[in-house]
Amino acid sequence: MECRRMILSDFDKSGRKRPLPITGSEFEVDVDTVIAAIGQIPETECFRGNGFKFDSSGAFLVDPETLATGVPAVFAGGDSMRGPASAVEAMADGQKAAKAIDKILGGDRLFPNEYRDPLKGMKVSYDEEAYLEERQRVAMPEVPLTDRYHNFKEVEVGYTARLAVEEAKRCLHCYRQE
Repeated sequence: MECRRMILSDFDKSGRKRPLPITGSEFEVDVDTVIAAIGQIPETECFRGNGFKFDSSGAFLVDPETLATGVPAVFAGGDSMRGPASAVEAMADGQKAAKAIDKILGGDRLFPNEYRDPLKGMKVSYDEEAYLEERQRVAMPEVPLTDRYHNFKEVEVGYTARLAVEEAKRCLHCYRQE
């Protein structure tokens, strides 16, 4: 797979920094499999005529509260119903659909430990000067290379509660415009 290094440009009118390619930074990576997750409208032709409804772009029309498609026991979320969007929105859709499915199966749509308890009680102070500073991304802790061979263990092990808060402090001002 051919890759190219990028640099973040200045803030645009949407408040986000846009990536720009670095000329001459191309390199190749040997891969066996590539899973493309680029945010596109999926092909839905095979679902036509089976009770599903679609908007003008071809995305599924769903109940906004449950993400039910109108076909019994079939739900849609992420790019298939919103079009190109973020992975965070797709994960939130999955959680919303899971709650609706839980109710269909006789549950109460309430999930114990829905949020991690250690993060619930954390107090985060607000410092205006620190908030306005550009922060570097907090490195994701990873399993050492020597422990990655011949298994399917997750490589990224996740943030500790302290590192998650540090990353959130960096991320919470990304909408800021110059």
